[in-house]
Amino acid sequence: LLVLSTNFTLPKTAHSCPLWSICFPALCTPVCLNGGVCVRPDTCLCPPGFYGAQCQNAVCSPPCKNGGVCVRDGVCSCPIGYSGPRCVCEPRCMNGGLNVSIISKCTSSCVQKCLNGGECVGSNTCHCPVGWAGLFCQTPVCEKRCLYGARCVRPGVCICPPGPRGALCRTRVRPM
Repeated sequence: LLVLSTNFTLPKTAHSCPLWSICFPALCTPVCLNGGVCVRPDTCLCPPGFYGAQCQNAVCSPPCKNGGVCVRDGVCSCPIGYSGPRCVCEPRCMNGGLNVSIISKCTSSCVQKCLNGGECVGSNTCHCPVGWAGLFCQTPVCEKRCLYGARCVRPGVCICPPGPRGALCRTRVRPM
C-alpha cells in the first residue's frame, strides 16, 4: 500500500490519481535498465532489443552460440575458447599446439566464403539470410514457385521464358 500524507491509502498497483491533485510517479525497484521506462510500480517498459523485469536482457538475432551472452543486439560476450560475432569461432593451433592466449584472432572456418550476407557459423556451414539457401547461401529462394519453366534468380524474382510475364511469371501473354 502507498500511504499519502493526507492519510489516504492507495494500493501499490495504482498508477493514476483521478481524485487527487498531486500524483507521484511510478517507482521501479530495482530501476529499469538499458533505456527502459518505469510505467507503474515495479513494471518496466523495455526498448526494442531488450527484455526482462528490469530490461536487463539483450536480444541477439541470430542468437549467441556456445554459451555466449548477448550484451546488445549483434554483440555477444563469448566464453574462453570461442570468439567472433556469435561465439562460433574456435581458435586453432598448428602442429598440435595449445592456445594459451587470451586474445585469439578468429579466421573463418568456411573454405568458401558465405554469399549474399550469409554468416560462417562452423566448418563450411553458413547461416543464410531470409531469401537464400544452399551450403554457401548461393541459391535464391522464391517463396512462391516460378511458373512455366521460369528460373528463380534472386528472392521473389524469376526469369521467365518467352511468353509469361511478371515477377513470378504468373501472367501469360497471348500472341497477337
